[in-house]
Amino acid sequence: MLYQAVREVARSRPERVAVSIPEHRRETYASLIARVDRIEAGLRRHGVGEGDVVACSLSNGIGYVAFILAVAKAGAVYVPMIREFDGADRARALDLTGPVLMVVDGTRAVEAPGRPTVRLGALEAAQPRPSPGSRAPARGTFRYLWTSGSTGFPKMMSWRQDSFLAERRRWVRHTGLNDTDVFFCRHPIDVAHATDLHMFAALLSGARLVVTDPDTDPAVMLEQVIACGTTVMSALPRHYDQFADIAEKSGGADLSRVRLPFCGGTYVGPNMVERCERALSLRIRRLYGSTEFGLAAVDLVGRGAADAFLPLVPGVEARLEPLGHRDGGIGELVLRSPHTSDGYLNDARAHARTFRGGEYRTGDVAERNASGEYRILGRVSETLSAEHGLLLAPALDEDIVLHCPVAEAVSVPVAPDGRGQAVRVLVRPRGEVGTAEAAAAVRRRLESHGLRGDVRATDRMPYTAVGKPNKAAIRRMWDVPAEEPAQPAG
Repeated sequence: MLYQAVREVARSRPERVAVSIPEHRRETYASLIARVDRIEAGLRRHGVGEGDVVACSLSNGIGYVAFILAVAKAGAVYVPMIREFDGADRARALDLTGPVLMVVDGTRAVEAPGRPTVRLGALEAAQPRPSPGSRAPARGTFRYLWTSGSTGFPKMMSWRQDSFLAERRRWVRHTGLNDTDVFFCRHPIDVAHATDLHMFAALLSGARLVVTDPDTDPAVMLEQVIACGTTVMSALPRHYDQFADIAEKSGGADLSRVRLPFCGGTYVGPNMVERCERALSLRIRRLYGSTEFGLAAVDLVGRGAADAFLPLVPGVEARLEPLGHRDGGIGELVLRSPHTSDGYLNDARAHARTFRGGEYRTGDVAERNASGEYRILGRVSETLSAEHGLLLAPALDEDIVLHCPVAEAVSVPVAPDGRGQAVRVLVRPRGEVGTAEAAAAVRRRLESHGLRGDVRATDRMPYTAVGKPNKAAIRRMWDVPAEEPAQPAG
């Protein structure tokens, strides 16, 4: 189904650019489909059939885009060995998924003992066989994706082609994406942020997809966004903050041509929204969704910093599950949609807790307004009992950055399910500010909220490959005794 849907788009615009790499190759829709056909033929010659799992370790590029479509055409299932995996994680992931083939491109060191491995280039060298003509398009599972892994070993979920295609087409219709758009993707294609919000959204609307290396220097990436004529992109708050840093130092940057600058994946605070409008001429469009569920809510008009409530995507239903008798109009967001994933495959307990009665329990705290729109506040597990009521860790982080001499802050509640007053805070001091000075300022800020906490400093905040704070790594830092800050001489 996915292959056939993109092929239909290609037939109406064969010579239009489908995928490009900044300052390098461009692939037309016609040549992309031809490449997909060759890779699919190569997969079949390596014994891959319908329902088989194919693991991959690939870097961003046109070949990765074509590979995903080839797997879908073959009726197989792809599972990426994400960049965060170390050797033990990779072995665990391979045991869980049981792939019949590993596809690599040589850009990352990958060990898959006892499993057949082939280079993507070798698959592309195959000649496609004549089409059987009457073969029905594959509709079943086509991918196993991992959650961000920001809180531990990632959970794995599966998506069917028919559900995914319906969900993506719904998104394209609702957002008004069209064949004049240029999508700029900075995320690893391993993750849903890349495939769902960029790759498939672009190809199903006949637009152009620009794929860059996620490790590109942010200053160079900002130049690429402008040079490519980007009109649609989605990034995390940290990514937009990086662009704003560069723009403020250089006198500003005009990104007003980006008509849909989406931002989601984590808490989106008002300070970042205001900063992007001032430094980048961007009206941020907040969105909300997940790898497990798909896209649930979005602001398509750029409401600004003060109004963070999001209308639901048509076809999505939502309600709030109360967190406690004092929470008022705040609760855990629970979603329902006819087009979503099949749930977790490697964590039965999490699946039973999250997917119940046709509903998806997001684990996120939200507030609903009178218009039925929702404001996302953070994770249920990141809820703190502050002096004046509930305070979510991401809002605390933004408050700390605003009032303390730190450039970044990530708070992790001590209580595993939240609702406590104890918190651990990792900060990156601003400029020449010393560790002791920064930590003392943060402690005073915590006390003003009726919270108590242990504060540590770092010169490099850990992030996942997607760009979220790596809270699992941050929690592990407290397993190691903190070094005492050096005392000034005299």
